[in-house]
Order: sequence, then C-alpha cells, then structure tokens
Amino acid sequence: MQEEDWDCVFFHDVNLLPEDNRNLYICDIFPAHVSVAIDKFNYKLPYRGYLGGVFALRPVHYLRINGFPNTYWGWDREDDDIAARLKLSGMFLSRPHLLFGRYHMLEEGLDPSHKQSPESPGFLGPIQHRWQHDGANSLGYRLLSKELQPLYTNLTVDISVSAPGAPVPS
Repeated sequence: MQEEDWDCVFFHDVNLLPEDNRNLYICDIFPAHVSVAIDKFNYKLPYRGYLGGVFALRPVHYLRINGFPNTYWGWDREDDDIAARLKLSGMFLSRPHLLFGRYHMLEEGLDPSHKQSPESPGFLGPIQHRWQHDGANSLGYRLLSKELQPLYTNLTVDISVSAPGAPVPS
C-alpha cells in the first residue's frame, strides 16, 4: 500500500463466486462486508458479527485496525479478529442487501490439511489487549522479488523474518 495510491482494498476468499452483479466492488466511507449471503450458510449470516468471505477496507481503515493479526498460522479465525478490531476501533460496518450480497462457495479443491481454530469462546477475548501491537506495525518480512504485471503485482516475500519488538506466537 505504500507505493500505490489505493483507495479501496478487497479481501476475497478465492472459493467464493458472486451471484449478483448489483453487489458493487467499491469502497464506501465505511468498511464493508459484501458476502452477506453465502449458499453454504443458507444465504444468511452464520452468526452475529460474521465477517468471513469478502470484505472491503480503505487503506485508512486497514491502518486504523492495525491490519491483520500475525498470530493465526494455519488457523481460520482471522476474519473474526478483523471484525473485533473494527468494533474496538469504533468503526461502523456496512453490508449490502441480502439479495445483492449473494455468493456461491466452491467446496472442491479445499486443502484437507487446513485446520480450524479452537471454537473456545475465550479464544478471541485477548484481542482487546493485543490488536494495537499485533498487526501491520509488527509484521516482519523480507522482499525477495517484485514482478509488475498489467493486472497485478506479484510480491514474493520471506515471512520468517521477525519485526523488531514483534510478539512471539505461542
């Protein structure tokens, strides 16, 4: 985000296909959760506060929540963490109408080794104590290569590099 003047960034699960072209891929003044009706969940949110699938942030929103956490290796609750960060930072989350925010989830090709995180209710509890120091400001990496393509930029990074003062995952 430092080199480009992005006005909107979408975080999109690769196995979700939009079903309605009225669900516009644009950023509003608020962060937006756009995949509000996924067929796997009978076209409704699976639980209150769900932010999985597809959501959009302006760079200022991303920096205000300190980006993604760095402590979810091989887990699947980073979307819940982002939802909590948005709430803790006082930002409103917008959502399209259920008729527009419809998605089909592809099940084939999912990695069977992908592990779910613990379902314990206390797992996300500590976020209020860590979100301001576990994220973009503590991300460690080394850029190995950068390939500019017409429609995308491919960055290859080494993520085994720790940022100075970064929290150590337990």
